[in-house]
Amino acid sequence: MAKLATIQERFFAKMIDWGLMAIPPLIVVYTINRWMLNEPQRTIVVYTLSGITVGLVVIFFLQWVLIASRGQSIGKLLMKIQMVDEKREKSGGILQNLVVRTWLHGILSGNLLYFLIDSLLIFRKDRRTIHDFIAKTIVIKAK
Repeated sequence: MAKLATIQERFFAKMIDWGLMAIPPLIVVYTINRWMLNEPQRTIVVYTLSGITVGLVVIFFLQWVLIASRGQSIGKLLMKIQMVDEKREKSGGILQNLVVRTWLHGILSGNLLYFLIDSLLIFRKDRRTIHDFIAKTIVIKAK
């Protein structure tokens, strides 16, 4: 059996992924503060929302391609861990990794109780969370 990713590796991978989501707003706000001081307020709002939206779409697209193809988000790639099918220990692909484990989990995480329980289950011996059970995945050290 492959070696499971540690709690710390999974935590830092998630922090990297969440941190990436802050980059587009920071770039847009910096750019607007630096270059658009004389523009009308409506123009600034449109550029801000457009820039943030485009940046987030690019990051989501990159994340989803990596998750579907390799079982790794950018954070997991940097932390050298990956999600795999619990039985085959190979990437689950689009349906298992992206649709079930990522998108369904993202929807369910809007519920605070689900989010808290899911997060706390990482402390189990097998380190599997609710979304791991639903998708039938484990997170291991990358091969």
